[in-house]
Amino acid sequence: MKMIFSTGFPLKEGDILEVTECKRGTETVLEPDVISCYHLCESEINAFLEHMLKVLQSDGSTAAVTELIISCHAAWDYTLQLSKEQCNNRIIAQNVLFIIDKICSGSAQGPMPQGVEEIVQQFAKSAFFKSILPNVVEIQQKKVAAVNPSKCSRTF
Repeated sequence: MKMIFSTGFPLKEGDILEVTECKRGTETVLEPDVISCYHLCESEINAFLEHMLKVLQSDGSTAAVTELIISCHAAWDYTLQLSKEQCNNRIIAQNVLFIIDKICSGSAQGPMPQGVEEIVQQFAKSAFFKSILPNVVEIQQKKVAAVNPSKCSRTF
């Protein structure tokens, strides 16, 4: 059984969620929060990242994406814990890096808000950062070297 959250995040059997009861005036609302994803396939990860990119492009602010990452942290956590062996998808890697870059550049004018700082720290400690990012950098270096070999040869 699948349930779609307002953010477009699918809930599946095996996921762990927390439900908070909120009172809004006389109305009681239940707000679900996915704590941990049991499994996300590549297409679900792509859909989540594409949703974040759309929010970033339509809203233009990093605050909206930061809020989305915080509210759907289980999908973000799951994505960042993928290793090179589990996910060798360049599009996922590029989208994660683009989102991180936009979040950080949006906070470049002053001190980083706590939410952004936590996202960056989590990213720096992730399996993605340790195993996928070096592969992305290596591929980019090879592309640059193929286009302009003289710029890539350095002596130390």
